[in-house]
Amino acid sequence: MEPRSYSSSRACGRPAMWAYAPGCARSNTCWWRGRIEEGALARAWREHRAIYEAVAARQPELAQARATVRVAEVEQWLRGTLDAVESERT
Repeated sequence: MEPRSYSSSRACGRPAMWAYAPGCARSNTCWWRGRIEEGALARAWREHRAIYEAVAARQPELAQARATVRVAEVEQWLRGTLDAVESERT
């Protein structure tokens, strides 16, 4: 049985997200962020649940919008974190 993130990505018809899903599943980013940012895990759960519910309701535009917001938010956090680490090194 494939993880829900894989099947949700395929159900949305988003091949890029489908290709990205296996790497996310093996990533430590969620664990790492959850350890350093209070409320991150609960927020991630809510955001993923909202994406899943849009897929289940057969609302691909809504699912895509929610996924785009989620990915952009994580990307912004990761860039900020990496920039902070780089600043500490220099």
